[in-house]
Amino acid sequence: MDYSFWERLTSLKHIARGDLMPRCDICRTRTQKRAPSRLFLLPVYNDKDYTPSAEYYSRSCRSILQTKDIPLGQRACRMWPLMCPKCEARAVLVVDFLTVRGQEVTEKLEVCDYAPLANLLNAAPIELKAENR
Repeated sequence: MDYSFWERLTSLKHIARGDLMPRCDICRTRTQKRAPSRLFLLPVYNDKDYTPSAEYYSRSCRSILQTKDIPLGQRACRMWPLMCPKCEARAVLVVDFLTVRGQEVTEKLEVCDYAPLANLLNAAPIELKAENR
């Protein structure tokens, strides 16, 4: 039994919610959040597809404050800056989702390099959660 396969299979839902962070690509240590999440609109509607990359996100994302600002049928993504506590590698966790009947349905999960997304993340406001309003 490939433990990493089962670990990935059961942990994807927790990673998408931000409860569990992915492992570092370099040393395989579990990464840590460096800052609160940022919320962005994607220029993608419903089930249309795109090729996820840091360059695409930095070029196409528009920051928003909260999930109620997402237009009907448009996808959004939540980004967390990450850092490995062991080797100090930096990355960004991007969770692409579509809101369906008030629930976030994860469409894509991507871990991108930090450098291409640094300006986007630094300029974006911190996401307002329902309990923070």
